[in-house]
Amino acid sequence: MQRFIIAFLLCWLCAEATAQGTAVERSSDVVVIRGKSYYLHTVEAGQTLYSICKAYGADVEEVKALNEKADNALSLYEVLKIPFVEQQAEAKAQEAEKPFVQQDGKYYYHRVEKGETIYSIARRYGMRPRRLLKHNPDYSTNQPLAIGAVVRLPLEEIDPALLVEVKAAEVKVEGGSEEKQAEEVTAEVPTITKDTLAVQEEVMTPQEVTAAEDSTVRVVLLLPLLAKEVAPYQDSLPDFQQVKITPRTEQFVAFYEGMLLAADSLKRKGYRVSLHVYDTERSTQKTHAVAAEVNRLHPDLVIGPVYAQTYKTLMDNLQDKSIPVVYPLSSQGEGLGAYANAVQVNPSFEVVVGEMVRWLAMRSADANLVNIRTGHEGASDAERRILQDSLAKLQGMRIFMWGMERSPLDTLRTMLVPDRENIIILPTDKEADVSNVLPMLSALADDYPISVVGLPDWQRFTSVDHETYFKLDTRVFTYHYTDYTSAAGKRLTEEYRKYFYSEPSGMAFRAFDLGLYFMELAAAHKGQVPEVLPAGGAETGCSMFRFATAPRGRNAENHAFYIIQYTSDFEVKVEKWQ
Repeated sequence: MQRFIIAFLLCWLCAEATAQGTAVERSSDVVVIRGKSYYLHTVEAGQTLYSICKAYGADVEEVKALNEKADNALSLYEVLKIPFVEQQAEAKAQEAEKPFVQQDGKYYYHRVEKGETIYSIARRYGMRPRRLLKHNPDYSTNQPLAIGAVVRLPLEEIDPALLVEVKAAEVKVEGGSEEKQAEEVTAEVPTITKDTLAVQEEVMTPQEVTAAEDSTVRVVLLLPLLAKEVAPYQDSLPDFQQVKITPRTEQFVAFYEGMLLAADSLKRKGYRVSLHVYDTERSTQKTHAVAAEVNRLHPDLVIGPVYAQTYKTLMDNLQDKSIPVVYPLSSQGEGLGAYANAVQVNPSFEVVVGEMVRWLAMRSADANLVNIRTGHEGASDAERRILQDSLAKLQGMRIFMWGMERSPLDTLRTMLVPDRENIIILPTDKEADVSNVLPMLSALADDYPISVVGLPDWQRFTSVDHETYFKLDTRVFTYHYTDYTSAAGKRLTEEYRKYFYSEPSGMAFRAFDLGLYFMELAAAHKGQVPEVLPAGGAETGCSMFRFATAPRGRNAENHAFYIIQYTSDFEVKVEKWQ
């Protein structure tokens, strides 16, 4: 499960740790990757791979393979993953052989049963997980509890009446949720509190962030988690058992986690959030069943489904047409215009092009505009016509047909001018086209002042040398830009690492931003969200929102953008475009 592999932000120092004799201290940082636990060790001056492995009792070759190393060379401050070895296993085994004392003058001792976790035990005894871990430093939320392990519960922090009830009834931990028409997947439901965020990887569908009923904003989250593709497993896993989640599920688990962080942030502001999560898969039949649950819950806000087909199924079966339903990810919203309560977050191709042309028109008087057409613009003939009609509004723009010239470099050179900015418009989302065109433009950049304008998808391209973005002074229009160096980006990254023991993806950032924006809006304006949306723009973390009626429908669509500029001096500048 790649999303749980931490992408460490390393200092780029090249000094090798070659000195001998420096003491190696075991790291207290432990992460879980694919169900296995690892220490995270930061290389200090004088440490060698051999001395580090010796300190941890790890095999050198195993550590080299785990960190994809061809030799024993280390870099200063490099972070190594070291296989986690439970040092106290023998001591715990000896402890287990002793007669079990259930209570003394300070603690009540709970023996772990199958399926129990730190979260479920804390909830059972009315404690917060962090307080429980304070009295049980040998355990961690990122490591499974072994069956038969003993957890200490401080008597002064347990409700005596609750303890009597537990003893008398010998309550078994409930591991499932009630059956519902939408075929919900059973899982324990963590409570998000003001200073605690309990999340378990197996949580799939549906979940609930509990809160008092009188002041609760009820939110339904519909995601294609594809829970049926994930093998079932217990909370208490055998050591080093791998937990496999498919790549398709992985991205939406990240989205779910971002939403949990948004709900937690709102609770810190004093809101109460009741979050119900359902797995729609990618099935209209499953979505139809989920729609019945949504009608029963009558929420204040619905986020999802993420695919147009399942989204339309929900909208057609939703009884209360005043409930705002957010279309969270895709820019392909054809047919959404029929629903007045639909809210499209990712701007459509038509809106992107419209805003791009508006920006170009403000600069056309002092620039030379050249439109490079590859024949792959837009996802349909309709979008290509929209593009051509929009660009036709720009006066004096020249058109270069890519692939139609025998000598494209020479032909394009004749369209450029040396004394003004040459703005190259390349409105394609095909990575192959961008990979072919930008190197040619880069060859001309030494002789002509060139800047390039592109689409949001360019941020995700991996085969394009991003150095050309900087050389060509490239600008990309997008409503969301994940800036890990910003104050908001640093805060979310810190929170995500704290609760999920991994690095947040762009999907988690997007979910956090839209979750925070829409849930707070729904809490403050229950039943009036569609009416208040056009009132003005807003910025939440790394996303911009400014809603207006969609160009070809009754629904609301986002019209706010960042313009991300990759400057020739290798800086990234962010312009707010509204």
